Amino acid sequence: MQESGNHPTQRRVRHDKGTVLITDRDWDVLAWIAEQYAVRLDHVCILLGQQAGKGAKAPDRISENAARQVLVRWQRAGWAASRKILVAEPAWVWASTKGLHELGYDFKLYAPTLARIDHLHAINEIRLLLARDHPESRWISERQLRATLSYEKGASLPHLPDGALRTPQGMVAIEVELTPKKRSEVRLILLDVLRRYHAVWYFASETAASIVNAARKELEPALAERVTIMRSNS
Repeated sequence: MQESGNHPTQRRVRHDKGTVLITDRDWDVLAWIAEQYAVRLDHVCILLGQQAGKGAKAPDRISENAARQVLVRWQRAGWAASRKILVAEPAWVWASTKGLHELGYDFKLYAPTLARIDHLHAINEIRLLLARDHPESRWISERQLRATLSYEKGASLPHLPDGALRTPQGMVAIEVELTPKKRSEVRLILLDVLRRYHAVWYFASETAASIVNAARKELEPALAERVTIMRSNS
């Protein structure tokens, strides 16, 4: 006997029920995070805000609460991991082994440490700044540069900048310097990098900038003019 129409029709179960589906925004932001090793949640808010869609409270970012909801979904899918490192600062986010595989990156798994987070955060800040000021250029991260190196026993490796910017004029090495190095060390870095890059842009703290400037003055004028020093706000 046919059942009466008073009973609700049973819904068809979706084959992907319980599966977290990746969106274009997920892909773009997770790739950005993977390329940069790790990203603090306040920067994740900005990255997600670039494709926030309707209902966003600000034109350039989403709230930390909204970003945490996205992060929970990523973690449920196994694409990302996170942890709070400093009590007074937002949590850090990085791509998991599964996330790196899904994105097609052949990177080794990396989780941020206390010793590196200030430098990582400063580099991420510079990448965001350069994306805004030089939209025609393409960022290549230090992690991507490292992945292209071929390691041979006994061979010395070139100095890797903190990132590179592919500009219409040529490849620019990006250095982010928070802690001063010895002038002689900076000079050797400049000579090494200038052999492979069109120019070097140094984003440095006040004390680090003075050392870089002193090292630049020791270069031949033709090389020195290819080095630009800018103050870092980090």
